Amino acid sequence: YLIRNAQYFDSPDFYNCLNNSKYLTFMDSFFLNNIRYFKNPSLTKILYKIGLKDQAYYSYLKFIEKLLLDNKQIVIDSIWQIKTRLQNENELELKSIIFSDGWPTIEKVGFQASSYAFLVVQHSNNIQFQKIILDTLERYAFNREVDINNFALLKDRYLLRTGRKQIYGTQVRKFDDGFTKLDRHISIDSIDFNRKIIGLRPLDEYLERFNIKPVTANYVVNPSFEIGAIAHKKLSSLDGYVF
Repeated sequence: YLIRNAQYFDSPDFYNCLNNSKYLTFMDSFFLNNIRYFKNPSLTKILYKIGLKDQAYYSYLKFIEKLLLDNKQIVIDSIWQIKTRLQNENELELKSIIFSDGWPTIEKVGFQASSYAFLVVQHSNNIQFQKIILDTLERYAFNREVDINNFALLKDRYLLRTGRKQIYGTQVRKFDDGFTKLDRHISIDSIDFNRKIIGLRPLDEYLERFNIKPVTANYVVNPSFEIGAIAHKKLSSLDGYVF
């Protein structure tokens, strides 16, 4: 029952239902009635809502990208404007949660809800915000209070965005030659060593999900890196704050 009904709250297809009172009532009763599974049902419910907003419209973008139609960029830009608004809303909500309750660890809210909090940071365009949260996740990750995969993803993204090489090999992208490859990185042997130390699977196994063969996981010089469509938003209230 729990797993079946939780699917109503972790699929981005239900994002627009957040504007429906019946859906919200159903959501409230679900988390309250399963309080033994959710140590903090009210906070967990908020994070599930954040997750719905974070993942909303990605399927639309993938669908539109495949269309061979004129002016599709207009539609893509329109969707990214919506996602920018949702991202900004999520960041404000997450900062409020952090100030009130600290970082939502697995112990506090469960694996899924904790990962939804991570996604907000991973998709943020505010590098300062990412750095603050990265330091926080590093302290939690090695005690398994947050998903170690999330820590590695954020670490690599932050390194790339600050002009350095990733160390865990989590970031891939499609290059001008049409192939998806690892973005700027240290040696493969060093990556596998780093991954083993923190308990991640070997790089080759990770790359299989992207259909990247070991031979294409070569070092790529990438002097520029994509910041994303989300506008910078100054983070003043979290300056120097330690969670």
